[in-house]
Amino acid sequence: MDKILLNATWTDDCQGKKNYDGEILSISTRYWPAGGSAHVFDTARPDRGFQPQSVYTPDIKPSAKSTLLLTVKGHPLGGIELASQDFEGETFEDVKQQVEAWAQEQMSRAADLLLREFRR
Repeated sequence: MDKILLNATWTDDCQGKKNYDGEILSISTRYWPAGGSAHVFDTARPDRGFQPQSVYTPDIKPSAKSTLLLTVKGHPLGGIELASQDFEGETFEDVKQQVEAWAQEQMSRAADLLLREFRR
């Protein structure tokens, strides 16, 4: 396994003091509104590139994808995916509630594991 690099940096404080701070875990969520929010690529017209979706699609419900990451310096995605979940609801509030409950559950799981390991 490759060495996992801590995502921390030194910053100046005051009176010669310095801080070395960084994240170990992070949560990343992307939300899409009702009707979608996409760009489409027309292979018959590649010269146009990606174009905004011009038609509202009512059957696409509000949705989100949330990911718990082990934050890693230099990682192309910002970290190593530990857990991920897709969500869908009738409104933003429905999706928001699901995302927040799932994110809190992941925080509790991670905290329990870390506390067991470090408080031996």
